[in-house]
Amino acid sequence: MVQDSGNITNKHSPLIMGAILAHELTHHFLDSKGIRLSDEEENEKLTDLATSYIGLGKLTVNGYDPISWTQRKKNGSVTWNYRVGYLSSEDMAAVIHQTCLFRNISLSFTKVNLSENSQILLDGIQKKAQEYNLKKKLVGVQQCPHCDQYVSFSFSKQDDGLYCSRCNWEYIDGLRYRNNRWRKLLRRIFKRT
Repeated sequence: MVQDSGNITNKHSPLIMGAILAHELTHHFLDSKGIRLSDEEENEKLTDLATSYIGLGKLTVNGYDPISWTQRKKNGSVTWNYRVGYLSSEDMAAVIHQTCLFRNISLSFTKVNLSENSQILLDGIQKKAQEYNLKKKLVGVQQCPHCDQYVSFSFSKQDDGLYCSRCNWEYIDGLRYRNNRWRKLLRRIFKRT
């Protein structure tokens, strides 16, 4: 009997099988160490997170890419969507990024054998981390590039940018500055009322 290429073959792609294998091996590792959470869903999330810790994170994040396929039926067609994993793809990429930092592993080395989507996710996480670290270095008393005064830079609550407490000149996206005049004008108005 010839089987249709429906849900059986498609949901067991090599990337998904690798993620499932990494997850199950990590269950075994955690059980051997006596590490288990009482909440079942939290335990599954911990297991996916721990795949990165024991070196199987690439398999996990590669298998997180959702797949879909369509099967033709007599009355039309049916489309299935399938995805493994208990964390979001972005969260799994962030876990891998943190593991690399913790273990001093080069991110360029980590990107080898990652799927294209996983590489894009890791690049995005790396960019956000670089921007945050740059902003973190600027927090505190610094010389403002706009007014040349030494003032306290701090995180703004609205957009996570940094701004000069004297002239309200903002440091945005870790790359460029802008003079936020409307904010300065609003502060003057509120001081007078």
